[in-house]
Amino acid sequence: MKKVTKFIAVLLAALMLMTSFAFADSKEKPSSKVVDGKCNQYIGYKDGHAVMIGVTKKTYNYKTKKVPKTTKIKGKKYTVTGINKNAFAKMKKLRTVKIYATKALKVQKGAFGKLKTKKITVKVTKKMSKSQFSKMKKNLRKAGFKGTIKRVKL
Repeated sequence: MKKVTKFIAVLLAALMLMTSFAFADSKEKPSSKVVDGKCNQYIGYKDGHAVMIGVTKKTYNYKTKKVPKTTKIKGKKYTVTGINKNAFAKMKKLRTVKIYATKALKVQKGAFGKLKTKKITVKVTKKMSKSQFSKMKKNLRKAGFKGTIKRVKL
């Protein structure tokens, strides 16, 4: 009888371990670490999207910054879906951000770091629908952006 209960206890413990690993794998994990593109730094995810986490050192003094619709990381194409905290923080001369995405990006609070955002203009492509543009504006405002946001032909 002791052997049977011991066997059932071991079986239940193994079952719990297997289910915990299954749930742990369902969380989103990056497929790559920080990767430098031509001008931006990204983290790529397994489902084909990437998040912009910063800029490369050579672009710190640029006045205009582009956020592309897609990027290539190690030969694989990723759709840019967000901008992380402090992504533009080191760009002290930044005045214009051009966003080429057709869907609203998730912008984390503090994406513009300690920059004076009242002097910065965000230009969004006209290919973005009006509803997506309003979501984009809302996301930027939630992130603490206080500058102007325009929908223009890029």
